[in-house]
Amino acid sequence: MLYYFSPEYFTPNLFTYRFFDLNKIADTFNINLPAIPKKSDYKARCMYYVDLCETLYNFRIENNLSPDELCAFLYDFAPNFVTKENKNIPEPAQAWFIGGLISEEEQDLDLTFWQGNKDTKKGDILIHYETSPISAITTIWIAQTDGVVDPFFHYYSNVYVGGKIPIQKIALKDLKQDTYFLSHPLVRKSFQGVNGWSVSSEDYSQLLRMINEKGGNIDVLPKLYAPASPVNVDVKNERDVEVKLLEYYLTKMGFAEHKDYIRQLGLHAGTGSRIYPDYALHFDNTPGYEKAKVLIEAKFLMKNNQEIETAFKQARSYALILEASIIILCDKNCLIVYEKLNSFDRGNYIKYYWGEFNNPDVFNQLKNKLRR
Repeated sequence: MLYYFSPEYFTPNLFTYRFFDLNKIADTFNINLPAIPKKSDYKARCMYYVDLCETLYNFRIENNLSPDELCAFLYDFAPNFVTKENKNIPEPAQAWFIGGLISEEEQDLDLTFWQGNKDTKKGDILIHYETSPISAITTIWIAQTDGVVDPFFHYYSNVYVGGKIPIQKIALKDLKQDTYFLSHPLVRKSFQGVNGWSVSSEDYSQLLRMINEKGGNIDVLPKLYAPASPVNVDVKNERDVEVKLLEYYLTKMGFAEHKDYIRQLGLHAGTGSRIYPDYALHFDNTPGYEKAKVLIEAKFLMKNNQEIETAFKQARSYALILEASIIILCDKNCLIVYEKLNSFDRGNYIKYYWGEFNNPDVFNQLKNKLRR
């Protein structure tokens, strides 16, 4: 209705239940979407539409588009232009419960949308509890995306799931009679509030035991992945991440400081201000012509998807200035590597745990990726 009366300033939002797609478009065309309000701030979530329209208005004016052309861009050109492949599914590091009835239409889908925890990571295990009248755990899925926060979605966060594996049904009554699960908080609540409930490694192990006892084949089910940490490395702060992990492995790969990489490369940004990316690999630091192939940002610990997204946006802004083709985010646990195709896509990455570099194949895979 707002678009009908004032198309110059308002844009129809046809991304209902598809905020992930809007994020991909924003990443591809370097559109900085407004910060998403907190879940409990309903007024701000409603008014987010106005902020979104302002962002899209500025994009339209910068690119000399009419309101109709902006709609054609958003709903025809852009969805067909963005990268659709979702190749790199990491090993699952976490499991979560999701719940609800699976409709007949969803039974055979390879990919579907579900309410989930915003801190879900791509590759995580999703254990599906079907509510009444089934009242049983029936399916295991794999998260195909990181958790997505959508301010317009009633439940706020969601995830795309795929790789469905039907399992031997574990009924609620079975769980309430099991010596391990009978005191489990979610079981005691009869799975009220199931969507996005974190599952411990012991919970998942005990669930596999029950499936096995019922005659299910647990060999086909995903296992939680727990990579080893680098031996004798004590990491207490961000500088330890840089020196004891990042610089250590860069040196092992044959890269030398000041020759191949530089710390705190100063860049001009805006009116006289300067920014300092943590590391630039294969760099040119000629004043006014700074470039780098690889941009690396180090943090002590990125605890959740929001912190990863904040670091990604910061690194991407530096990478655009440096014309970098690779972004790396790292903390004490892992490295997250983004390669530029048409653009940097926050959902398209490869994750390497530090302990995996004891495997020569993994070590050389990243080393070859970082070569000129």
